Amino acid sequence: MENSLKKIPTTYGLFLGVVLSVVAIFAYTQNLDLFLKPWFGLSLYALCVIAGVLSLMKNKIANNSYLSFRNSFTSYFITVLAGVAIFTFVTYILFNYVDNDASNYLKKMSIDKNIEVLKSIGTKPEKLAETRAKLESENLFSIGNAIQTLIITYIIPLSIIGLLLAAAFKKNPPRN
Repeated sequence: MENSLKKIPTTYGLFLGVVLSVVAIFAYTQNLDLFLKPWFGLSLYALCVIAGVLSLMKNKIANNSYLSFRNSFTSYFITVLAGVAIFTFVTYILFNYVDNDASNYLKKMSIDKNIEVLKSIGTKPEKLAETRAKLESENLFSIGNAIQTLIITYIIPLSIIGLLLAAAFKKNPPRN
């Protein structure tokens, strides 16, 4: 039980990390603007949830269709954590060491999109200038921002989904 509880999600997590990395490299080579599209981010979430569910199902089968809430969530969480950690590492290397120009382009486009949204909700011009200056002074792909993005953008929302899935997949063995 303990062996499959860690081995299966680790395997699925490594696979997820490779898939997410391939998607990121594909987007990098084809069109950097894909990184800024909402559907691109949603597709990454979908891949994470699919891998997490597959890990849960495989673990449940390996344990004779019984998996506690805790073990269900652990299986899902290890899969997702491993996958998005690999993805984050690959994008960090890609945009900090392989191609700084790409990171500068994404930073500029991201800032422009943020300012556009702020303008549309009626933000004052002085606040816009302050926000632009603050965003321009930051490295979008620094290790601190990469970890922050990993936690806030991926781990927390995907963990909430994982809690719901763990509740749906849990099945305790009958008591005698």
